[in-house]
Amino acid sequence: LKDRMLRCFTSEVIRLNDMEMESFREIFDELNYERKSGGDYPIVFAQILKMFNKLSERQQSNPIIPDPPSKETAAVVNAVAYINAYYRRIKSMDEISNACFISKSYLCHVFKQQYNMTVMEYLKKVRIRYACEFLATTDKSLSLIAQKMGFNDLSHFSKSFKQIMGCSPKSYRIQKKKEREDNDNQKIEKSN
Repeated sequence: LKDRMLRCFTSEVIRLNDMEMESFREIFDELNYERKSGGDYPIVFAQILKMFNKLSERQQSNPIIPDPPSKETAAVVNAVAYINAYYRRIKSMDEISNACFISKSYLCHVFKQQYNMTVMEYLKKVRIRYACEFLATTDKSLSLIAQKMGFNDLSHFSKSFKQIMGCSPKSYRIQKKKEREDNDNQKIEKSN
């Protein structure tokens, strides 16, 4: 049951980082213990609600890149919001500029000026960020992840991933799996 519940936190809607996943596991174990022992567990429910509230706040304000040094324009803010919401289905720069009601050339100019990268580079970083979460928390195939993230093919996904992350998607998954196993082993050693 706990593993099924944890899977919901790697969805397209709510994501937990490793520390939050561990915190949720502890809260779930505490809740399960209180339930079995006939204890009073409203405090544990309060912890769960607090975690959901924190996640909700983070989902509302989770920029991938820091605030730009200059004053943000509405066009750039809208473009970033649009990309973060629809990164999986965006096909072109025209789609982004049309959604933001701004010319493509102006959007390209102000975006590059404020973020020191192109709009499409930003889109690629968003896709790779979410791909990292899938690679670290699921066993889905690389081609399925590439497709879910909006890449046309596995080759383009792998090339983009290596360019941004410095390793292949497969290597990244292996590294994250090893890190999880090492963390689990450390916890077992501490509990003994």
